[in-house]
Amino acid sequence: MNVSSQNAGTVVSVRGSVVDIRFDEHLPPIYSVLRTGAEKQIVIEVLAQRDARHVRGMAVEDTGGPLKAPVGKGTLSRMFDVFGNVIDRQAAIKPAVSFWLAVHIARIGS
Repeated sequence: MNVSSQNAGTVVSVRGSVVDIRFDEHLPPIYSVLRTGAEKQIVIEVLAQRDARHVRGMAVEDTGGPLKAPVGKGTLSRMFDVFGNVIDRQAAIKPAVSFWLAVHIARIGS
């Protein structure tokens, strides 16, 4: 099942960098990545849930996954934006020497 096509939300308010979004189906978990914009180029991360239908973080699409960044040997001496996109004008990162890992990892024993 593709979670993002099943779980759409609507922006209720924007105050600075805080976006309140209403979901009629189910709330995305904390740290989920949401996408919006004409080409889904705007990325929002869920940081809090106001109530049973609102998350803080236009029409919004739940990607069903967390914010991720590239890691591995292929990332050494490279420059990325906050979403893991290469911004150093070099070639794209090769999957054989790097992989994507969630930026929020549960602590061992927590």
